[in-house]
Amino acid sequence: MLERLGVFPPPEQGFHITWMVVTATVYRSIYTVVGGYVTAALAPDPPMRYVIILGLIGLTLGTLAAIATIPMKLGPAWYPIALAVLALALRVG
Repeated sequence: MLERLGVFPPPEQGFHITWMVVTATVYRSIYTVVGGYVTAALAPDPPMRYVIILGLIGLTLGTLAAIATIPMKLGPAWYPIALAVLALALRVG
């Protein structure tokens, strides 16, 4: 959506401006927290088990995405690593 509004450049141009990367990290972190709350609200007892499982899935997929995208130099290396770590940390924390 931010690409369509002209805030972020198209993916083929890369993602190298710090404020853009921080903005993307913040809004994706908000989505992660909201996803954890929705998971806990909809899950049977004990809800935290399902939140942790979702966080582990996010950590696994985020790690695989970091491995795939860091060599492509689409943006700073810390960004995909942060997304992988935050996928679990924000759900469990």
